[in-house]
Order: sequence, then C-alpha cells, then structure tokens
Amino acid sequence: MRPLAVVMPIVCAVLASCASGQPAAPTPPPPPAASSSGASSGLTHDLLETVLRLTLGTWWGGVYVVKDGQTVLTYTNGLANETLVPFTEHTLFDMGDLSMQFTCVAVLKLEQDGKLAIDEPISKFYPDAPAATGAITLHQLMSHTSGLSDKAEIKQVFSPADRDATAMAVLGTEPVSGPGASWNYSKRGYSVLAAVIEKASGRPFDEYMRQGIFAPAGMKESGFIDGMGLNPANAGLRVNGPRSGKTGRAGLIVPAELWTWAGRGASGVISCLGDMQRWEAVLDTDVLLNKAQRDKITEVVRENYALGWYVTTTPRNTRRMWHGGSSSGFICISFRYIDEGVSMFVASNETTQPDTMLFALTDFLFPPLAETVSGQVFTGGPSVSARELPMTVVWSATAQPDRGVLLRITEAGHGEIARLNLSEGLARRSLAAITDVIRSTAGKGFEGTIVRVDPVKAVRGPDGAVNLSPDTKFEVRNYVRGIGPDGAQYEETRPTIGIIDPAAQGWPLMLRLDTKSAQELRQALEGAITK
Repeated sequence: MRPLAVVMPIVCAVLASCASGQPAAPTPPPPPAASSSGASSGLTHDLLETVLRLTLGTWWGGVYVVKDGQTVLTYTNGLANETLVPFTEHTLFDMGDLSMQFTCVAVLKLEQDGKLAIDEPISKFYPDAPAATGAITLHQLMSHTSGLSDKAEIKQVFSPADRDATAMAVLGTEPVSGPGASWNYSKRGYSVLAAVIEKASGRPFDEYMRQGIFAPAGMKESGFIDGMGLNPANAGLRVNGPRSGKTGRAGLIVPAELWTWAGRGASGVISCLGDMQRWEAVLDTDVLLNKAQRDKITEVVRENYALGWYVTTTPRNTRRMWHGGSSSGFICISFRYIDEGVSMFVASNETTQPDTMLFALTDFLFPPLAETVSGQVFTGGPSVSARELPMTVVWSATAQPDRGVLLRITEAGHGEIARLNLSEGLARRSLAAITDVIRSTAGKGFEGTIVRVDPVKAVRGPDGAVNLSPDTKFEVRNYVRGIGPDGAQYEETRPTIGIIDPAAQGWPLMLRLDTKSAQELRQALEGAITK
C-alpha cells in the first residue's frame, strides 16, 4: 500500500537578533541549482520522460526532484489561471495540510530560543482549559496524539476571528482518549499551536511565520491565503471541475476576514515551486533549527507520524518522510528520502492525484524488485472449514540464493501453518512494512496471536494443503477492514499478515499478531535478507 506525502518545515526569528546584539542567523543557502554535468543532464532527460509518459502532457501543475543537493528536474505544464498565464515556478498555490510542517518547526524554533518547551502542558498558555485537555502537551498536539478529534462537537458559540476563543473552544471539546493514548489526526490541535506561537513569540502569528520562517529560508514569494505580501499576478486558479466551462473555478486568495484562527496552523500557507526548493535547501542546515531540534522532526511518535511528517521505511531499509496537502482546487505532495539524498515535490491546480507521479519518479530512481509469492497454506485436513484459533507462532526465514526467502510459519509444538517462497523484492518490502507496523502499534498491548484459516473456497489437495495461485498477495498491514467469518463488518487494528488469493476468493490465511510475534517475524526476515 502506498500512502501520500508530507513535508516538514522550520522556523526562525532573526529580525530581532540584530537589534538585541545576538548573532545573526546563518545565511540561507541558495536554492538547489540544476547540474550541467552530462550524468545529471541524462538523469534530467530520463526523469522528464518518466513524467511525460505518465501524463502525456495533459497534466496541469509543477514538479521538481532534488538529488544530492542538486535540482535534477523542474517541470511545469498547463495554465495557472484564466489570464492564460502558464503554470511556472512562480505560480502560487494553496499548501493545505502541508502547512503543518511550518507550524511544527515554528514551535521547535521557539523551544530552541528558550520561549517554550514542547513537553509542557497547554495549561501553561491557557490556565482555564479543562483538566482533561489542559494536560495535553505541545508535543502531543504536534504529533496528533493529544486525544482531540476534529469530529467532536464544539458546544460553545465563539468567533473564529478571536484567537483565545478559538483555542478555548477546541480545548473545551470532549477528547476521544487521554493525552498520548491514541493517534487522531486533528487540524484543530494545530490551531491551538498557532495560538501558542503567537503567545510565546509575542508577535502576531502571521508576522512571526513570515519573518521567522519564510524570510530566513529565502521564501520571498510565500505567505497566507489572505494574500498579504503576495503577487496577485502569480496566483493560481482553483480548478475543481472539468476544464471546459467555469463550474468549480475559484480564485486562490480569500477575503481577509475568512483567514481565521480556525485555519491558522493547520492550513493556509501559500507557496510556489521556487520557494519550496529554497525550503528544501535549508531543511538539513542550521539556518532555522540546530541538529538536535531537526532530529525531533523525524522521531516517530505513533502511527508512523512524527512532528508534521509521516516517516515510513522503504524496501531499501531507508526512511521516507512524506505528507500531502489539499484544499479546494489544489493538491500537493512531498516525498523526502532523507537517507538517500532525494526529495521530490509536486503541486497541481486540478483534481488529478499527483502521488502517482512521485511513485513513478521513485521507481525510476530506485528500481523496485519483483514481488512474488508462491507456496502452500496447510489447513489441517481436507474437510476443515473457516476457523479462528489463538496460537503461538514460530517464524523461520531462510535465504535462498537467487530465489529470495523461504518463510515457514509453524504453530509451536504442532505442524506447519504455511510454507511461502517470497521473492527478494517482496521480502524486503515486507520487512519494511513490519518495521513500520511495529512502530505504529507500539504500546497498544495486543495479547496472543490469532490465526484465521479460511480455505472453504480454495482448491485443496488430499492433505488439505492449499496451493497458492500466481496472483496471490502477501500483505503486512497495521489494520484490516472487511467481512468477518460471520458475515459482519469488522476492523482489526493489530499487526496483520494476510495471504490474499483471488483464486480462492479471499484470504486463505490471516494472522493477527501481538507485538512479540511481529518482532520475531521482523527478526527472521532481517536475518534472511542480510545473509
């Protein structure tokens, strides 16, 4: 399964440093420059061809790829707005939820400057907050582990133009869990963070972000959806419907009164490809945050989410930071392969999903290995029907030269449950997936492994073994939604291994793991792959 993307920005207040006699902030590096070397020129050609083959020139938007500090591809196509101006590196677009990355870095910058601590409770800034929410820390708001839910009813009447009224309305909602106990994506929590940034910095939120983040990063064309300081000639058009006809078209900039505290912190940042490349150039420098603070950005808290970014494992056992953002008529996604020196970003002013483009570019830069599985599932006899049993499972993974990994799943003290041949590509992706699953479900306290055997529609041999078809999939997931043995809908939130065989019209085998068994599977796969 391939998710979307997110980028994570950074904050710095430098204008006051000169007046206070403090050392000036480090000078931001210039935006990455495209290399003129033959190798890079060839790479640029191949990356561009990848995009063109995928879109056949019909897509509207822009994309860039940075590799080892060099911009190796910048491509724009289509029209920015109804004046028929082409989409360029200067075209302004709505970042949507990618705005959260800037908010997180702002908070980390304020911590670096001694203005706050991310582990302190929100009650420090809002002493009148209810006890249930006043104990929420800034770190929990940043990592979506506060317990706040965007679906919770807001019972009080408030003006979203009022900073403190908005924050107290959010903090007055009923949390879905105690602080730190669960993960719930909460944009409301980020509006509280925006209020904290204003209170801790002593400056208006928008001003602090412009002068403390965008300016040090050299992002001279970026701002917010109220349009202040932006060049209206570069504003993109929100294209929500078919290009023919005006239905679903709207301007980028909104009236100032609509830029309220209900949106600050979680959304509303306006940027362009050129500025996002400048942003990319400072993410790994001390211009905004020192290394200790930057490291906090990539520390996964729960559900593969860190601070403003998702962080997941690639089949190459490297890290990918990602996030996506969308708003009415705009969509953008960022991938950062932080251990491999590659970043890519795409933005579009139409409704087509750009993640397929980033996956195509990823597959070109990191050619994927074939993913196949074959083997047998042992059902316990020719007449065994669907059943679920708690079991103690033993994993055995053996490297097979030029043939991937032989994975044997056995019930302790009894016989084999399955014998599977995983290609190297599938074994590597499964190792990455189980690594992320363990990390995202840590602390949930699952007990025992439950094995579900459902061979009813599968073709079985005399001994009851199910021979898997060539279309079988081996999936590692941190959740499963589907139909249970009783025909009712169910949702499984523990680590799950599924053998999915279309020929059997279902899942001949599903293993719902506890943390111990998941860790043992990871160790077995890692041992086989590294041999």
